[in-house]
Amino acid sequence: MDAAAQRPGTAWPSGDASPYRQANPSGEANPSGEHPVWRPADDWSLHRADDGLVTVWGLEEARRGAGPRGAADVSEVPTGIVPADRLPQVQPADAATPPSSASGRASASAATPAGPDRTASAGPAARGPSRRPWLIVAIVAVIGIVTGVIVVLAGRDRGAPTAGNVPAAVATRAISLQDGDPALARRLALAAFHAAPDRPETRAAMIALFGGDITPTTVESGSDAVLAVAVSPDGRRVATGGTDGVITVWQVGDRTELTRLVSVTSIGWINALAFNAGGDLLASGSTDGSVRLWNLHDPTDIHRWSIARLHTDVVRTLAFSPDSNTLASSGADGVLALWNVTDPAAPTPRSRTDTATGGVYSLAFTPNGRLLALAGEDGTVDLWDISDAARPTRGQALRGHNRAVRAVTFTADGRTLVSGGIDATVRVWDVTDPARPAQRSIIPGQLGGVASVARGDGGLVASAGDDETVRLSSVDGAGAPVLLAQWHGHTRPISAVAFVGRTGVVLSAGHDGTLRLWDADPTQLAASACADPANQISAGEWTSAFDGLPYQRPCP
Repeated sequence: MDAAAQRPGTAWPSGDASPYRQANPSGEANPSGEHPVWRPADDWSLHRADDGLVTVWGLEEARRGAGPRGAADVSEVPTGIVPADRLPQVQPADAATPPSSASGRASASAATPAGPDRTASAGPAARGPSRRPWLIVAIVAVIGIVTGVIVVLAGRDRGAPTAGNVPAAVATRAISLQDGDPALARRLALAAFHAAPDRPETRAAMIALFGGDITPTTVESGSDAVLAVAVSPDGRRVATGGTDGVITVWQVGDRTELTRLVSVTSIGWINALAFNAGGDLLASGSTDGSVRLWNLHDPTDIHRWSIARLHTDVVRTLAFSPDSNTLASSGADGVLALWNVTDPAAPTPRSRTDTATGGVYSLAFTPNGRLLALAGEDGTVDLWDISDAARPTRGQALRGHNRAVRAVTFTADGRTLVSGGIDATVRVWDVTDPARPAQRSIIPGQLGGVASVARGDGGLVASAGDDETVRLSSVDGAGAPVLLAQWHGHTRPISAVAFVGRTGVVLSAGHDGTLRLWDADPTQLAASACADPANQISAGEWTSAFDGLPYQRPCP
């Protein structure tokens, strides 16, 4: 059956009734009885019918590779678009002829408001050569471009293969293979890192496959037990303190090289240390309940700026706000003190608040400085809004640990919080909305109480504690955390871990009096891995794993 037969009452150029019958939006018929409109089909095709109708085939056909399938019935969905050949044509006055109702298409008055000044041709013959082919070409070209863009964007949304996400997927596979086929896993990890060295997934895979047997650089601190460690944000200085009451400042040299710059004796054990953002101001907390500020403008000549006292018991933890204007301190008395340290020679208290946690072990600011997390002896992590430091407000409590929480840190985007506790767990929390925090997962592998956690780039988290082991895990993305490496070497419980700037080096300190530096930088690991030809992926393995990406040798 042809199209005319399918649409009773329609008109064709031969003089039959128009197929473009439509009521006004009000529901009344048009004054002329006919209103030509163009209605797009739900299922497009590239077809030009005898009546000049142009339809196009759509996205679903493009995805399936289907071609034109013939004209679509477009008479069911109104759009108000008038076909080009139904628009009034401008002609010289002496050439215009009255519209004919006996032949040709419906007059222009059926498409436009009637009026004495409106004229139109009687039909195609009176209009001269048709310009519809140019219109057809323009429509098809525009639709082709738009459809192409839609297809490309849809492919991206579905995770179409790219030079970035294919290596990331290979890296994830490599980690999953490390127990079943470690040799292949190493080749895949090295190749994936070479193809996309900045992806968190490929960097994590390098640590998982090549970072397990790192030999650390070991430095004797000079103290019987190191209790506190701080690293300047630029990674150039390290401060340590211990049971001997001595604070030592170290210069970081070539990656894992430490050089002692200066030492100064304070009072009591040094339980907490923190650098400001510039690395030229150091805060220390002691067993006598005091907070001391130290001038490090000349790191070889450390001297004390001031002493501040608001606590009645041991100060266990310190943290500078990201803008370095506020210092937070807390400890065994459960008091949260916020200090104005814009003048480090004369710090003044902004507020003093009883947290009612029974004691605080650790503090951490969000990157925007508006939220402060407190790890408490009562097994909770409390979130405090300190937008107004003079009136901090307690927010939600994160509950999951069943014993005291000793360490907290935020990831770089501030959306994830990691906590470690005496219950031998490291927990990952979603704090995207601080009003509705939720536990996301538990990092596996802990065998003893956790004393310290630290965050690095790309979702890396270091943890350590009573079992004398440093663990490096990945908590990037919404998936389950992955334990990447476990490092052994300390002979007593570990008190602190920290990342040394953005170098990929992890620093640990323990009750054995040593500092150990573990170089887990994937670039360094890749250089070592390339020394073994067995880690070189073959062209066949590449083709099988890398989904059409051209073969790249990971090693020179």
